Amino acid sequence: MTEAWAQSATDCADTPTADSMGGPAPYWHSYTYDEVGNRLTETLHEQDTERTYAYPEPGTPQPHTLTSVIEEAPGVRSLEEYAYDAGGNTIARQTGGDTQELTWDAEGRLARVEEANGEVTEYLYDADGNRLIGRTPTGTTLYLGDHTEVTLPTGSAIPTATRYFDLGGGHTAVIADDESVSITMADHHGTGQLAIATDTLELTQRRTLPFGNLRGDTPDTWAGTRGFVGGTTDTATGLTHLGAREYDPGLGRFISLDPVMDLTDPQQIHGYTYANNNPVTYSDPTGLFFGGLLDKIRETVSNVSNTAQKAVGNYRRSSNRGGGSSTISRISWPADARDQCTVEVPCGYPGDSETRWQAEMERREGSIPDRVLGFFTSLIFPDPEAWEGCVGERSGEDCVWAATDLPWGKALRVFDEVQGLVGNAVRRGSRCAGSNSFLPETHVLMADGTTKAVEDLEIGEEILATDPATGETGPRTVTAELTNSGDKDLVTLTITDTQGNTHSLTSTAEHPYWTPGHGQWLNAADLHPGTHLHTDTGTQARVTTTDHWTTSTTVHNLTIEGLHTYYVLGGTTPVLVHNSGGCKEVVLERFDTFEQARNEALELLGEIDPATRQPYIGRLESSSTTYGRVVGFTTRVNGEFKRFRMDYDPVKGPHINVEIGRGDSARKWAVPWSGTEEDFARMLDGIS
Repeated sequence: MTEAWAQSATDCADTPTADSMGGPAPYWHSYTYDEVGNRLTETLHEQDTERTYAYPEPGTPQPHTLTSVIEEAPGVRSLEEYAYDAGGNTIARQTGGDTQELTWDAEGRLARVEEANGEVTEYLYDADGNRLIGRTPTGTTLYLGDHTEVTLPTGSAIPTATRYFDLGGGHTAVIADDESVSITMADHHGTGQLAIATDTLELTQRRTLPFGNLRGDTPDTWAGTRGFVGGTTDTATGLTHLGAREYDPGLGRFISLDPVMDLTDPQQIHGYTYANNNPVTYSDPTGLFFGGLLDKIRETVSNVSNTAQKAVGNYRRSSNRGGGSSTISRISWPADARDQCTVEVPCGYPGDSETRWQAEMERREGSIPDRVLGFFTSLIFPDPEAWEGCVGERSGEDCVWAATDLPWGKALRVFDEVQGLVGNAVRRGSRCAGSNSFLPETHVLMADGTTKAVEDLEIGEEILATDPATGETGPRTVTAELTNSGDKDLVTLTITDTQGNTHSLTSTAEHPYWTPGHGQWLNAADLHPGTHLHTDTGTQARVTTTDHWTTSTTVHNLTIEGLHTYYVLGGTTPVLVHNSGGCKEVVLERFDTFEQARNEALELLGEIDPATRQPYIGRLESSSTTYGRVVGFTTRVNGEFKRFRMDYDPVKGPHINVEIGRGDSARKWAVPWSGTEEDFARMLDGIS
């Protein structure tokens, strides 16, 4: 920012002049800077004052430390001087002929300030670096989080308290010890500008300059101690406490180095500047480099993109082309944002479509980072296109930092959660496809109780299969033999049976196993010691160790008719696994109510054709709750089969089954909600 001014006219002047200044607190300030962001001059036109800033020569120690300011006003020429320790912390500030001495603790926090008259201010911090206690000449204050201050005035035995309630957008309700309440209205950066007394509706206005100094007539009182960008105004020292550091609004810079450094950004290497010297557009309420937010975004986008790309790469490297399509559906943000983060993998690519599959996967793999990034930016940034360019490092001009209304701290906290949710959702989608196989010597349980090596199985032979959701078990036919060679990510499981015997079983990392405790299919890579696996007798084998490794080898898999499951043996213990055909059922997180689950299921189902819609009748005689009752419907849209079916089982509880497609290309979801079997029955009674 090189110019800032106030005027009475509503149309902003192209160039400020003395005549254009106006309003209740007129000002016109001009600034110049060197190439690395040091402020060189500050001109206060309304006061006919010029301030010139001096720094060490380039190439000398601490070249970014401000050493002096010469102020020239009508009839007055004054000098301010500043000194620093080896760590770059300001240890002396001489202004107006008085020297203020500052002491810092081992973690770079301001611990003590002594004025020229001997008055001392001290600060104590908690283990996380948050200010806990402040001792000033006028009293001692205990800071309880960011919402309560308890102050014991000097010479008094009666403390007073002030509480702050965040109303959003930087606006705050301030409750004083006498139970009076004031509402402070803030600008776009959280700086309180107007206070409203709720009992009398009296208004108090406090105006600030762009870098935080007060301007115009200042009120005698103000509700609370919060000032520039919501920081704590320390009247005893003349500084503003902004999270990790202390800020001098008179200089427009911090008095200690930013502990976060981006060596790729010369402006940020500076370490003392506030908000890139552009305080109207940007803000820095935490005292930490806001580019750290970009690092967090890049890290998150990279992690999620890598997860998705790895999954897509696995599909592309496998000769088995089964697949699916999954939508991130439990993140409560707008549908258009959610759709941007959908990583689709087409189902049912046949084995002879190698070229077409690879071309499609290469195209989609390249687009994943942009789609994930688009998802993030659409959620929280007011100018997504600029942020996409900036974060994606495609254009320096895109880094115009348009997010003047972004709640920085909250956004940082959200990213960890979003990364986990999105990563989990992408992994769920990856379970709908196919680089999942076993070593050639792995044995499969046949329908007659014998076993046979997977490499020796042939089309038409019958194996034992189980539907874990219903318990249905019986012979099923092998409809395809799948063989693939190359570099493989493998997982060797050590499993313990009910007699305490241990066995080993090796599969590719993506092969899904049924886990009764979770009620869903989990990839081998996601299994951990303590996870239980389903056996052919209905008992459970326990995973005791996992070993992840990579080698070049040949692996085999099967496609099984109907249930798409089979049993492989770890030693003599058969455990249930899913085959490669079609998408495994994706079990979403549990919703609180049926209405929420229903809405989610309908969103997954997508378009419904009323002309082809038919009621679906429960057909499982063993389920007295649903047998013979209307539990959903089927439809066809452009020839594609779709089914919506309500069901209950002890593992998933009440849930809605969503199925799109038939056979090996079917995509399936289970959308559960909270409740008992009795609740489910009453719900069916209510809609019958």
